[in-house]
Amino acid sequence: MASGTTEFMDNTTQDNYIPEIWSPYVLEARENNLLFASLVETKYEKGLSKGDVIHVNDVPSLSATEKAANTAVNYETVSISQTDINIDQYYYAAIAVEEETDAQALKDQAALFAPKLGYALALQEDDTLAGLPDDFSHTVGTLLSGTSVDNWIRGIQYLDDANAPDEDRVAIVSPAEWGNLIQQDFFIRQEYKESVGSLSAKAKRGYFGEVLGVKFFKSSNVEGTNAAGHDNCLMQKSALGLVRQIAPTTKSQYDIDYLARKIVSYELFGTAEMRDDHGVWVKGL
Repeated sequence: MASGTTEFMDNTTQDNYIPEIWSPYVLEARENNLLFASLVETKYEKGLSKGDVIHVNDVPSLSATEKAANTAVNYETVSISQTDINIDQYYYAAIAVEEETDAQALKDQAALFAPKLGYALALQEDDTLAGLPDDFSHTVGTLLSGTSVDNWIRGIQYLDDANAPDEDRVAIVSPAEWGNLIQQDFFIRQEYKESVGSLSAKAKRGYFGEVLGVKFFKSSNVEGTNAAGHDNCLMQKSALGLVRQIAPTTKSQYDIDYLARKIVSYELFGTAEMRDDHGVWVKGL
């Protein structure tokens, strides 16, 4: 049997000799599936060079009048209204990396964070668009309650009543609402049209089926929370407009005063509800 007092060398006493190893791999922040910008109308930015407002004129319909014998034709007076897109969303994301950090860091910090600059701008753009559906006049469903087939049929009827084109009809729903939809017979039994060739790479990530002539997309960036419900939406593409006067642009320079590399990405854009009756606020999970 051992006896006496023995002093052991343990991790506490030998701490200076035990290295801490930094993994070459990193845990990048998970990014939302950003869809809105790829599913709304962007044609209004064509030809834009100067100015801070785009005026989009409406062309109203004319009325047919019965022609009576021996009477003159009455010419219809048409009043033109317009929808404005204010180009007032000016955002940037920027980083600066000191020379000392460049020399001593395991990874190139500028290269590591450069993609995050673009994502920050895309997220701001998507957040702005995601905040518009709850302004639509037409609504179906109830917050915190899963949507039903009746909700979606009524929503589609709203679009049909407005003569919205059958093409480019989309629904953008939260992951919680997606979980509700894929358990419903009307959704499961539909013959999905999986032709996604015309969709952008971002849109393909969220696409999960076409039902009743509507392409359904899932995005974690739908406005709302699981605790309060989400502002899902059903719309024809022309319901919302996006104009980028300055597309996401990146500039860099070396600052000799601070001995640092500086990188900034910026964007100037505007959004607007273009056709209120072409969109439906779908309250749900």
